[in-house]
Amino acid sequence: MVGTQIEGQVVSFNRGAGFIEFEHEGKKEVCLFRPNRLYIEGEKIPAGKIKTLEGIGKYLNIGDKLRAEVRPANDLKQYTVLDGEGKDISLTPTWYSFYAWKGVAPQISKTQANMSEDMTDPEAGAPPCKDLIIDNVPGKIIVNQLATGTGRRSVGQTLISFNNPDGDPDIAMFRFPKLFFMNGKRIQPKEYNKWDVDYEIDVKFTAVYTPGMKEFSLKLENKTTEMQRETVFKPNWRARLVWVGEKPTEEMIQEEEEARIRGKASQTVLDAISGCDYMTTRVEKILNKNQGILTLRSSHILFHIENLSIDGTHYTTQENLLDILQPGETLFAYAKAVNPPYKFEDFEITHEAVQVWRGRKNFVVKSQTGEKEKDRKSKSQIPLPSEATHTDIMGTVEEIETPGLGYLIIKSDDPSLRGQKVLFSRNRLYINENKLKFKQSLNDHLNIGDVLQFDMVQANPDQSLSTYNWIAVLAWQGATPNREEINAELCKKTESYRGKVLLLSESKDCGYTDGVVQIIGGPNKIGEMVVFNRVSTYIHGTCMKHADLAYVLKINDKVQLELNELPTSSTEYHNVNNKYQSEIRYSASTVWIGNFPRGDENYEDTVFTSTVVTPFVQKRGLTLDMFLALARGDLPPKSSKSSAPGEDKVMGLPPNVTFGKVVELKRREQSSSLINPGVQDGIVKIDNGPFAREKAFFHRSSLFCWGHNCSKADLMYLINENDVVRLEVQGGTNNKAVPCKVTSAWIGPHKSEKNKESVAMAGNPVFMKWLADHGLNIGDFHKVIKGEMKPKPFFPFATEPHQSRLANLLYGANGEADAGILRLCQNSANSKDGRKAPEVLFERESFYLWNVSHEKGDLSYVMNENDKYFVEVTDLIGKEKRKWQTRLGAENIPKFIATLVYVGGGRPKAERINDDISSNSNLEQWLKKRNILLAMFQRLVQGKLPPKKEQGDDVFSRAYPVGAGKEQSPFNNPSISNNMNRHKPFNQGAPNEFRAGILSKAVGLTQRTMTLHTPEDPGVRNLIQDDSEAQLALFLSKTLTNAVMMYRQGGPGPICPPGNPGPIGPPRSGRGRNELNEFYADSGMTRGGMSGRSEGLYGLAQPLLDYQANGSMEPPYKRKYEDW
Repeated sequence: MVGTQIEGQVVSFNRGAGFIEFEHEGKKEVCLFRPNRLYIEGEKIPAGKIKTLEGIGKYLNIGDKLRAEVRPANDLKQYTVLDGEGKDISLTPTWYSFYAWKGVAPQISKTQANMSEDMTDPEAGAPPCKDLIIDNVPGKIIVNQLATGTGRRSVGQTLISFNNPDGDPDIAMFRFPKLFFMNGKRIQPKEYNKWDVDYEIDVKFTAVYTPGMKEFSLKLENKTTEMQRETVFKPNWRARLVWVGEKPTEEMIQEEEEARIRGKASQTVLDAISGCDYMTTRVEKILNKNQGILTLRSSHILFHIENLSIDGTHYTTQENLLDILQPGETLFAYAKAVNPPYKFEDFEITHEAVQVWRGRKNFVVKSQTGEKEKDRKSKSQIPLPSEATHTDIMGTVEEIETPGLGYLIIKSDDPSLRGQKVLFSRNRLYINENKLKFKQSLNDHLNIGDVLQFDMVQANPDQSLSTYNWIAVLAWQGATPNREEINAELCKKTESYRGKVLLLSESKDCGYTDGVVQIIGGPNKIGEMVVFNRVSTYIHGTCMKHADLAYVLKINDKVQLELNELPTSSTEYHNVNNKYQSEIRYSASTVWIGNFPRGDENYEDTVFTSTVVTPFVQKRGLTLDMFLALARGDLPPKSSKSSAPGEDKVMGLPPNVTFGKVVELKRREQSSSLINPGVQDGIVKIDNGPFAREKAFFHRSSLFCWGHNCSKADLMYLINENDVVRLEVQGGTNNKAVPCKVTSAWIGPHKSEKNKESVAMAGNPVFMKWLADHGLNIGDFHKVIKGEMKPKPFFPFATEPHQSRLANLLYGANGEADAGILRLCQNSANSKDGRKAPEVLFERESFYLWNVSHEKGDLSYVMNENDKYFVEVTDLIGKEKRKWQTRLGAENIPKFIATLVYVGGGRPKAERINDDISSNSNLEQWLKKRNILLAMFQRLVQGKLPPKKEQGDDVFSRAYPVGAGKEQSPFNNPSISNNMNRHKPFNQGAPNEFRAGILSKAVGLTQRTMTLHTPEDPGVRNLIQDDSEAQLALFLSKTLTNAVMMYRQGGPGPICPPGNPGPIGPPRSGRGRNELNEFYADSGMTRGGMSGRSEGLYGLAQPLLDYQANGSMEPPYKRKYEDW
């Protein structure tokens, strides 16, 4: 069937469907197409690249022009999808696309066209429809890589050439030998291991149409010219079953699979229990002294004390489970499923445990004769080849007992040896000088009757039990292996470690030849540093002894290594420590990336190079040829940007372990999440290393606590003020206050140690003490780690307290004072930011009044400007700083924010913040002095009082009209001294229009003044526009003149002026020309011997900015002997 070709615009798409809008016969239509039927420049997009919406987005955008071959839709459906702006739209496609393309039109075969015709209209977002399958198709294997198995089930691509249903030549690919049958039986490895890559064989197969598979290139040798040529193959089908001869039926395949499983089960370890599932569980609950419940995800396992073993110790019903285990401990178990599940003590039991253990397992089971015997026999080591008493003996394979063990019969002229039985092992067998790998089976390489040579020793009769007479310490087929090398390899006792590259060291004219690795994983030595050299460095089996390591390694790369200890008396030890200025006690005998270097890597093997080496070198900007040239030493040293080649440079390294102390936890913004996740972030102060005394950001996802990652934990439970954590730190945050960030932190075992979670158990006294110090038990600890505990109320860590005064309060949109600005009092201790009185922002959540939190109340009820408070501060940085810049409408804001603000009773205590208010007598006296009833205060802290309104407009409230327009005030910058006021542009609840009008006039006058270039500017003539502005200008002029003279006489004055400010009035006669207060009104009131002033500008009952002087300030209620 030939469809209609259309061209239109993409209006929406998701993972399962896309929609094209186009015009047809003069009206707009919508067509539905599938992303997995999309072609770009004639090529179909591989299915693996469009499994996600992000993947599709790399090839397609809303608004793109597409062409498609379409047909009318059989069933009209309405779809609700997202348009380009993320809004929901409803589309009803009337056409369905066979395929769509962008750019060059694809060449569509009949097979693909027929496949498209068979498709039904899909649901948007639904998985693809049925596959196109061909069966019983003859073909020929043209590329045979069945012998390239890696021991992980799959092999290299094996390709079958055939004619597809259109009659065109095509290629199918398969990689699983278990899909290959010969005469009704699955092919055995011993058969296909002998096949070469060019071994051709006629087969039949079943395959599924899979367009979009990657091209496959292979170098094949021309037998006539003996030249290699690279051939590119493009498979379009994936073979599901391949056979020679009789086609295997479903029953035959099932029987083969069951036989394979039975054979595999017989090869498993002896302690596997038939019919049981192996589980790693956690103790959920101890029901009574003999029974308990284990949990694995949604499964609950009932176990009995008699089935429990702890480090080989067994228990009886006379003992108590409550004394042995605690909830949360990790246990291993073999358990049988129960069907149907049943209820027991409020738990739905899905399994019953047969064996439960921790540590060394030591169970006994009954044999068929009823006698008890250990289910695991002690293994005896095979003697070394050097211990052989008879060498170069010949024998024939009599039996292959298991994949790793077999028996030989000796062929010898010596009648005392002839015919005797010899046990041999896969671990000591070499085929053509290549040792068998652990995953390989003897059955894959040997047949009964094959001849082997071997060295042997007499068997121990107690172990052999008369089943064999000798043990082969070394066996081989083909060339004789090197006994000395094998003996040395077996004698070498090394442990493999994982490390990260800390530093590469440069040598003259050779580039980077050595460096330092820090151990991050292994059985021990976590954090230790190890020096290494390029001579012992291998990249995917290739030695780098002639290479510049900068081509293939970079800082923080992960490597594997084996190491030796450096004797402290050796010259190498002293040279290394002098060079790196750090204590380094180990040197690497081997460092490698990829598989352990065996020396048998074949770079002529295209499968090895294309799948293993090439991806690695391409990430380093190299080609395979460049990499091989690097290994030969043919590439020049890589240029260094840090120092000239050959320059001797003393290099500093971080310590083996970096310690730090958490100095601050960040309060979580409640509005940022519907669910409170608890405290997620904090700041650490580093104790040692190159970043010592610096601060670092850290997030809970980087913390491991007793082996468990804390990505879901509330840090308030896990971090105390005195806790010391171990860190991995990185610089470069571009923040002067906190220049570093924590990449990894841990409490307890290192995050890379094996079985690290096992230390978090009741038997560990250090862990139990840590739990007690943090007020947790094992059950609660695991709930915290999983994020299942209710977040703990936030309370900040203690820092140095400072005395401060309230500069002003800040009001939210609802009219409540929910924040404010403090100014630190002048003294030598308060010298933060290089100023004598820096400003500090605070929020009501951090304010405490006599140990009572004020996180919900309006601060204006209990705080007055110029009142004294104690404050603990931290730097205002990051998201918090941006939040305040947005709120205050200015870039230049105070650099500090309060973690705690308090008055009365000393520093608040976390354990007392929930005390009953009515029993707080000190608070009651403080409130009484301010005419606040206790009941009213209780409603205030509960957030039940309305915002406090300003009182008492004076009789002159209409002296000046309100200024029109939105005020643009320099007071928007609250870091300017004394300019922070409660009438900010963001304060929508300012009640006194008269005050706002005067302030607006003063701001406008100041702004116009600042536009003038000099005091003689001609614009001065039009600067003052009415009498009210003239009054303001005189007030500002005289006040600033007075301030300048006082500054020149004795430096900056105190925060508060010496007396009460007075109102502005007309000039008074009788005063001298040098008096600066000629525009202050008379006031007979004096305070402390100083001439007084009344309460503000002329026409105002109080100062414009509600400023209160020392003389009129009423200090907070204080206890006797309290030091202010």
